[in-house]
Amino acid sequence: MSLMVIHGVLLHYGKEAREGAPKRRLKAMPYVTATVIRAGLEQDIALRLLEPSDVLKLSAGDILIDKV
Repeated sequence: MSLMVIHGVLLHYGKEAREGAPKRRLKAMPYVTATVIRAGLEQDIALRLLEPSDVLKLSAGDILIDKV
C-alpha cells in the first residue's frame, strides 16, 4: 500500500515538473512589441498597449498573432 502511495507521489511530482517547463520557456521569450504609427511617428510598443486607432507597420517576415 505504501509503495502505491510513494509511486503516486513520484508520478505527480514528475507531471508537475513537466508542466512547468513550457511556462518557464514562455517567460524566457523575448518581449513582444509592435511597430505602430501614432501621430505620424513610428513607435515600438508592447502589445498590451495597442489601441484600436493604431496603424501597424508590417515588414516581410513579421509574425502576426491573433491578438493583433
